Amino acid sequence: MHLIARSNVILHIGAGKCGSSSIQISLSKRPSLRAANGTRYEYVSASPDGRSKMGDALTTAASNTMYGYVTAPNVLDEQSANQFSKMLASVLNLRQGAVPILSNEGWVPRSEIFRKTRLLEKAGAKALVVLYIRPPLEWLNSAWWQWGAWSGHELGHWIDRSLGNVRWNTIARRWLNVPGVVDVAVRLATLDVVADFGRLIGSELEQVGRSNAGNDRVLLRLMQKYSELRPGPHDSIIDFVMARWAPASERTVPWVIPSEKTHHVLATLREDNEQLLELVPAETAENIRSDPRWWAAEAYEAKVIEPAEATPLSVEDAEEIAVRAIRGLMAAARGKKDNFHN
Repeated sequence: MHLIARSNVILHIGAGKCGSSSIQISLSKRPSLRAANGTRYEYVSASPDGRSKMGDALTTAASNTMYGYVTAPNVLDEQSANQFSKMLASVLNLRQGAVPILSNEGWVPRSEIFRKTRLLEKAGAKALVVLYIRPPLEWLNSAWWQWGAWSGHELGHWIDRSLGNVRWNTIARRWLNVPGVVDVAVRLATLDVVADFGRLIGSELEQVGRSNAGNDRVLLRLMQKYSELRPGPHDSIIDFVMARWAPASERTVPWVIPSEKTHHVLATLREDNEQLLELVPAETAENIRSDPRWWAAEAYEAKVIEPAEATPLSVEDAEEIAVRAIRGLMAAARGKKDNFHN
């Protein structure tokens, strides 16, 4: 909580595939929060043109999306940085004692544009940046099915060019160098991230279950065969549609990283991971140090490695996806408001 006391805004920057959607859904459902010590928080979203939204209007906007949440806009260039800075300055001026919370997992790789434009400093922000992380190999396998499988790149090439996304120590230290950032709180996504975010701010968040936790194996293989269902890395609406209306009983993504790549990734990232231990709190450092998934290829020996490329669907798989789709259509026709996280 001492980190909060030094800040006048909280920026949840992700990372993607580290529980961001669950946090955003929870905050969208109940955007006004109060900590046990009396501190008030207000989750704020904004459109790309910089118009902010909060309170009941934010919750209504979120409920009208297929995703079940709204976020602040990404910052991609100097123009969007300027719009974001003006929006944030306005929010800080109107906050009436509440600490604004803004979230966008796309901010993780954007520290340089935040630094160069000094947008936080210009807005008068003293920001606590919150970053959730997980063992790099687990992130890479999950991210392959979120983005890589639909990128047109071969798995090995995609992993090599994605290693910068899991240099968690480097990412956190870059954010520490952004003007206007007071501190970076590095948290573990291997915990219940919604409960953990609540502990960080001292307020209990509404539990919403897992969201965008990775599609089931059958749907992923179907999308590989019929590319029009998932035409690009960021065309993920089908993930949320199926999770809402035709959920699988079990959502587990295929493990595709071969043994030799596992050894290569662990060796390449070891130094960055060791430096991470010096950055995070002692309890977090001990959790990382004692978790073999960060250090040892043996932790992945039990994984059943499947092809990263498309594989044929069995008759049983085809029947399963057809039945689920039909049930989903029937539920939609009846106007059922199924929870996004079934």
